[in-house]
Amino acid sequence: MIGGRTLGAPSATAAAFATAAALVLLGGLSQARAEDQDGGGSIVRTCPTEPGPSVRIYRAPWLRGGGIAGDGWDGPGLGSATLFWHVEGASPDFSAGQRTALIAGLQAWASVVDVDFVELPVPNQERAVDFDFLVGDHSVVEPAEAGDPDCPFDGANGTLAHAGFPPGVSSACVNPMPETFAGNVHFDEAETWEQDTGSGAAFSLTLIACHEIGHAIGLVHDSSGGGDVMRPTFGPGDGFVGLSEDDIANAQSGYAVGPGAVVTLETTGVWVDSDAAGPELGTSTQPFNTVVEGTAGVPPLSTGIVVHIDAGNYPGGLVVTQNMVLRAENGVVTIGN
Repeated sequence: MIGGRTLGAPSATAAAFATAAALVLLGGLSQARAEDQDGGGSIVRTCPTEPGPSVRIYRAPWLRGGGIAGDGWDGPGLGSATLFWHVEGASPDFSAGQRTALIAGLQAWASVVDVDFVELPVPNQERAVDFDFLVGDHSVVEPAEAGDPDCPFDGANGTLAHAGFPPGVSSACVNPMPETFAGNVHFDEAETWEQDTGSGAAFSLTLIACHEIGHAIGLVHDSSGGGDVMRPTFGPGDGFVGLSEDDIANAQSGYAVGPGAVVTLETTGVWVDSDAAGPELGTSTQPFNTVVEGTAGVPPLSTGIVVHIDAGNYPGGLVVTQNMVLRAENGVVTIGN
């Protein structure tokens, strides 16, 4: 036991992974590649994310695989953590249910460990999980998030998604994992996505989001068999059936037993105050100072999120392109000259 956790065998994990790392591991990222797994031509995606050889793996003592890489976001021992999250982009594959899929993935982990996920209307914050759909070498698209040109997406039937481990967890591609990319989840938009219908024609965003969020909080793969969310392979017909007992036990090897919480902008809203100074996060205590920033902070494919605008004059025009509620607070709001 170290710091309230059971220490697994990192050397065995590293040795088993060393050969694969040279071929397909894009370290610190959950990387899925198309492989013919059964000889019959059916395509599944393999996600070979593993930490580097020097990282300790903590797991429940009765489990054969999986666990937490390093100390997680809570630090040594079994503690709680608060992480922020933000949706940067959306997939054109489907609309209704896309946001629901991401929230379901967050709620699965928050229901079993003491981790709070609090949504922000701004990206690229510390201690944050940012979701986006990207293609190809997106290190140029995501420079603020330390995207790595050695970790590109490679088109349909290749990479499925990847996620950054918590800060400092070394891996083959990113060593150590910088805070700017730690926790972020990217989906390959060249693949086809659906909410969770199990049609066999697309991948379940609910399932893959939950898997990648697992990596984002520090979980490694569990290759011991079964239907664990943290298993390393997935097919396009696989649906989300919830966390397995092993998923839960491994998560609780790194964090205090939950529940935590998922806080959304549907609850907190986006806030704007023309007199605001200092860091702008769009929250009630650190609001934006322009209405344009406020409306831009409403996440894609959401409905009914309230943008609270403090009384005052806000020069310039305004174009609203998605569903939201603009609400004046503390008096009259004037937008435009």
